[in-house]
Amino acid sequence: MNKNDPNYLSHEYYKNLVAYQDAKRILKNLIKIQKRTEDEQYNYYRFKCNEKISSEDAKRKASIDIKVTEQDTIIEQTEAIVDKHYALMQGLMWTKDLIMDANATKRKEMEFVKIETWYNLN
Repeated sequence: MNKNDPNYLSHEYYKNLVAYQDAKRILKNLIKIQKRTEDEQYNYYRFKCNEKISSEDAKRKASIDIKVTEQDTIIEQTEAIVDKHYALMQGLMWTKDLIMDANATKRKEMEFVKIETWYNLN
């Protein structure tokens, strides 16, 4: 398969766009889940724990709780996947732009040859 084939490029761009959107959606959901877990841990430390804890201390404890921090690695991996798909999309767009520029240059050169030939004939 020729990597400069427009059909190949458009198909690869489509596949990467779909994967990028899916990865972004998963990342958003993971962040929501982490926020919800942090809120649950805050409620636990603030109201259900037998210790008397201020609101700020409960927020801090909830943010460093194991249930919340274990989701950070999953979120970081998902961010890496999102970045990879975005980079692939940008590479494909760059390739498409280069091909379009090369085609425009060829068309312009062909036009100059026509003009030059016409002047030489007259």
